[in-house]
Amino acid sequence: MPAHSDRPVDHVKIAAWLALSVVLLAALATNGAWFQPRAVREVINDESTRAHRQASLVYGFWAAMAASLALYVINMFELVSGRDAIHVILSVAIAAALIRFGMLERRALRDD
Repeated sequence: MPAHSDRPVDHVKIAAWLALSVVLLAALATNGAWFQPRAVREVINDESTRAHRQASLVYGFWAAMAASLALYVINMFELVSGRDAIHVILSVAIAAALIRFGMLERRALRDD
């Protein structure tokens, strides 16, 4: 059985992953409070949050570069399809950026 079959459920799975990736990237690139009033969005998106978002995007970029290098090495021994490589790189980058953003925000909001 091929790794990527043409069953309808596989297309739905890929489309759902792609849609979730786009939503997560959009939430990370903006303040993510799309359904809040403008005044609330301005309070949420303060200077420290913008700095945390910028730092997390840098973290996500470097995670993507590390995943790309790892896939390059893996591809020397095991064939990696383009779709699989894209899936790994994008998933690693988004996860790293979101985790870093959450860690920075949590640290900033901790009651010390």
